[in-house]
Amino acid sequence: MNEDTMKILGAYPLRGCRFNVIRRPFSGGKGAIKRKEATKNHPAETKDEFYARLANDYFRAEPEYWFQRWKSEVHPTDVVRFRKECLDPILEAICNWYDYSVGGERWEENVYLGYGWSWRHPYGVRNSVDEGYGSDVDGYITDGSTVGLQRVDDLFPELKD
Repeated sequence: MNEDTMKILGAYPLRGCRFNVIRRPFSGGKGAIKRKEATKNHPAETKDEFYARLANDYFRAEPEYWFQRWKSEVHPTDVVRFRKECLDPILEAICNWYDYSVGGERWEENVYLGYGWSWRHPYGVRNSVDEGYGSDVDGYITDGSTVGLQRVDDLFPELKD
């Protein structure tokens, strides 16, 4: 790696990630399962009975079908390209938007100069906000509406011990 790449990646470069995938048996097709409803002679299946049946008949019977893991390697050039073509331009656009919002430079000047106006989404992701459509956050900023928003104290509770 060259020196510029090392500056971007830092001391602990990203090498890849693992995707742990669990199939959803409730979505139809193989393994479609639902709770048994009450009949004239039998009561409805309880949640505990349903989960036990699901575990025994599906997950334990064919674990390789229901649980999979993929290793996805990330090359240092992927990280550099992401930063150059996606992250840095987005951050520039946010700075330009802020300058415009507080009465600094005119938006048109930033657009014509090309500062952070255009970026490439990673892996072809589409984002309607880029195309001029609003979001729930826009409503909060413009008129204080909290519709569609949720206040939380911890963004990632699943990462706590």
